[in-house]
Amino acid sequence: MLSSYTSLFFRLSGCNLSERSCEALSSVFSSQSSSLRELDLRNNDLQESGVKLLSAGLENPHCKLETLRLSGCLITEEGCASLASALSSNPSHLRDLDLSYNHPGDSGVKLLSAGLEDPHWRLDTLRYGDMAPNTIAGKIFGSICSLSGVLVVALPVPVIVSNFSRIYHQNQRADKMRVQQVGF
Repeated sequence: MLSSYTSLFFRLSGCNLSERSCEALSSVFSSQSSSLRELDLRNNDLQESGVKLLSAGLENPHCKLETLRLSGCLITEEGCASLASALSSNPSHLRDLDLSYNHPGDSGVKLLSAGLEDPHWRLDTLRYGDMAPNTIAGKIFGSICSLSGVLVVALPVPVIVSNFSRIYHQNQRADKMRVQQVGF
């Protein structure tokens, strides 16, 4: 029985998981005795119904899941809303969320990026996009992540380095100007 099994890591990538599977997994990581810390569900057709069930487990205060990989799971705006709500309800454990190769739309991106400003969220890494932001929302999201210190791994390294380098140099110039104005 899946709900009585606890582990540190489940890799269920590309397993054709059903809505029923998501319900069972949700009960596993919301169980008081669960030691599940990492769940890899990449490339499963979870869609909104599966993500809603998983989000219900994430909201549970017993959930200690730190890494959730949902890349390529056909998640749209509605699924992002469920995840954002779950992270707001129980923000203390999830540190790594992979939503790359999904279709969150502008409102899904806005919901998750607004949550990044919440000091209670512990998210360190949020993967989003298809390797490089092409839409305006993707570019805004990438900028917010770089400003708030969240690493967007789905972006190519040159884009990350370029953004951080640009921001670092802007901050240095601003600091120099402040020092010159004060007269030091």
